[in-house]
Amino acid sequence: MDKDLMVYGVTYPYQLPQLAYPLDGLEPYVDAQTIQIHITKHHQGYIDKLNKALEPHPAYQQRTLEWLLMHLDALPEEIRQAVFDNGGGHFNHLLFWDSMNRARGGENLPSGQLMQAIDRSFGSFDQFKKRFELSALSHVGSGWTWLCLTPDGKLEVVTTLNHDTPLRLGWYPLLVVDVWEHAYYLKYQNRRPEFIAAWWNLVNWGSVTARYEKALATFAER
Repeated sequence: MDKDLMVYGVTYPYQLPQLAYPLDGLEPYVDAQTIQIHITKHHQGYIDKLNKALEPHPAYQQRTLEWLLMHLDALPEEIRQAVFDNGGGHFNHLLFWDSMNRARGGENLPSGQLMQAIDRSFGSFDQFKKRFELSALSHVGSGWTWLCLTPDGKLEVVTTLNHDTPLRLGWYPLLVVDVWEHAYYLKYQNRRPEFIAAWWNLVNWGSVTARYEKALATFAER
């Protein structure tokens, strides 16, 4: 079913999300100028190109963004790469913005079923954090590091190149950090380790937990 991995269910025409925080709401860990440029230039650019690519193809405008990214081979060849690049860029950024919230980050660690699943899959939260950081820091070039739920109920950490997504694996994305340099270069320059260490203070575990519960229900219905 098309809705099997529907995280957001957004359709054409695509738009920027309404952030749950002001542009300076992630200070001091991510600066306001970086957020402004990131969302109004980079993210908006992916949206504009995605909308333009789909404009002549009304049959695909009613499909969810997740469906498009999971069925790239079914798309006309002339828009396939544009949807992969820009649809992936839009989807990944939606999750990135929603994975953070200064007011709810920091000491607000996962709890309940999600923490239990982290313990089962990685041994402990600290082991998960080390695994996630290693994936983010060892990735060469531009990309994203994710925490995902697999159809067999296991949590996995995976890193994707450029704007690829875990949707192609049939995995449900729960948490993501952007390791493209434009996500941190103004404040941290080439010091990605400092950015990742600061980013943990912003993780909105409430949002991650909500996605985890939705993912469990999604896989249970399949």
